[in-house]
Amino acid sequence: MITALRHDMKLKGRNEFLNSSKESLEKIVLFDNWLAMLYSVRDKKADKISLYAKMLDPDLKPIGEDKLIFTKNTNDLRTDFFDVITSRDRKEVMVMIASSNDSMHNNLQLILLDNNCNIKKKDKLQIDLDEDFELKREMLIDGTFFAMLSYSRKDGLFKKQKLKILVEKSLDSNKLVLHELYGDNFLTNKGTLSYDNSSRSLNFTSFYYADDTTKPEGFYQYHVSTVKDSANERKLVFNPMFMNEVFGRARSTSDLKTLYFMKAVKRSDGGDIFICERKEIDEQQLDDVSIYGVQSSYVRYYYYFYEISVLSVNPDGSIDWHKIIKKEQISLNDEGYYSSFGVQVLDKKLCLIYNDLSRKSSNIMLYQVKPTGQSDGDIFIKGGDLDGYAIPKESIQVSSNELLVPVIKLREGFTILKLQY
Repeated sequence: MITALRHDMKLKGRNEFLNSSKESLEKIVLFDNWLAMLYSVRDKKADKISLYAKMLDPDLKPIGEDKLIFTKNTNDLRTDFFDVITSRDRKEVMVMIASSNDSMHNNLQLILLDNNCNIKKKDKLQIDLDEDFELKREMLIDGTFFAMLSYSRKDGLFKKQKLKILVEKSLDSNKLVLHELYGDNFLTNKGTLSYDNSSRSLNFTSFYYADDTTKPEGFYQYHVSTVKDSANERKLVFNPMFMNEVFGRARSTSDLKTLYFMKAVKRSDGGDIFICERKEIDEQQLDDVSIYGVQSSYVRYYYYFYEISVLSVNPDGSIDWHKIIKKEQISLNDEGYYSSFGVQVLDKKLCLIYNDLSRKSSNIMLYQVKPTGQSDGDIFIKGGDLDGYAIPKESIQVSSNELLVPVIKLREGFTILKLQY
């Protein structure tokens, strides 16, 4: 079932597709004035798998006949055979196809499609690495394929290091570059990938750690140009003022482990804004005895999401300003589903949205931060008016002034809340 909404969020169209059990949806790709459904068809009798593209107009009406993109004779009819990514300008689509003996992480066939799902180019991705690895967070930018590679490397008999590499594959020159996101004495963690329009570079931002500890020491940045053959990195050690404001002067090593990097925003002058959040999980082992005298054990997980930290750094690495947004979200056995926050980046301010769970309410809070560091926050929607719970951490910014926030309403079920500035 696909539902199309107008700009005012009213229903525009709804239709059902892929009614056969042999058909599986791989990806819905949005273009400027139409969309494409890429779906696979598995024929177990013929030992064949095929990939098709169904083009639909804004009213969800088919445009022409479905297009055959790929077909292969194989008895390997697993569900993760294909992966599909869209270019950031919505003009091209990359289809990644696993070989019969490998997963979706190496020895891949690549098919580049235009915005009408016509084949533009075919290529392969083969990475020569002795260790087993995973590819995630694939991106297609300016004719270049990027992906985050992660693997574990043994260090001695009992120690393993989790390492990350940014894969860069040019579809024009077929050049493959592996950018190591670690060094001789430091490691990075998951981090974020973002694209900077002004410098036309793909940016990886993360905490960095000494290679023998899990205590973060500062911010790590790696920039790869998408228009010229260049890359650079830098490390920004945590400023004592920043650490004192987040943890206080009597901080401990365990306190530092509660800080998580969430998002990076590039300033127009070349500076950076780093957004972090403190959170932790408390595991409690409990025993219980039933009415029949049978003893059993179970575990309770308490999820704590604390304050948001917004740090603005000048191009030379010095601190411009730092802001702490106080919140306390506590939940039980739900993995913090309604906790954390969402961010909308506007030209003249940052907007952070989150649920007020500290008073057992469902109020949606909105906190706004200006480029100067000036800020204010208040209740955006009262819980009684919402009749449900928002999921701010799953929100998506869809334009320069619009944010979509999923909401679970008690009576209506899944709902989309649109914020427009």
